Amino acid sequence: MKNRLKDALLSMAGEIHPDDGVDPSALRRDGNSGRREKPRKLQALCKQMEQGISMAIPARLDLTLISVSPGSDASTVVALFQRTNDRVSYSDACEALDYHSAFFRQEAAKEISRRRVPDIIFQVSPIVAP
Repeated sequence: MKNRLKDALLSMAGEIHPDDGVDPSALRRDGNSGRREKPRKLQALCKQMEQGISMAIPARLDLTLISVSPGSDASTVVALFQRTNDRVSYSDACEALDYHSAFFRQEAAKEISRRRVPDIIFQVSPIVAP
């Protein structure tokens, strides 16, 4: 530390600490640069996406939306579906979701409060035997 800065800091404080003279906005409790979104915002986004997608599921698909969770970053969400009966095969369910993906994204866009709509990754869970 330069002598001038050191003298100025000593005139304002009794001791000099390692973080004196450092921009407070550069210091973060979690140690990252602040570029990542807060978990509550991602959870709110997932909830909004879940509402939009669940209202848009056609009854003929025989699928139920289980959850929407954050993907690898804020530009992707993962929507987990479950087949409601055995009439629909796993491959048919995946094809139907792929076919309707643009529609689901459009409907989800109506529910979220963002400029850009996240990409949706569709996953189908197997039917669990009781």
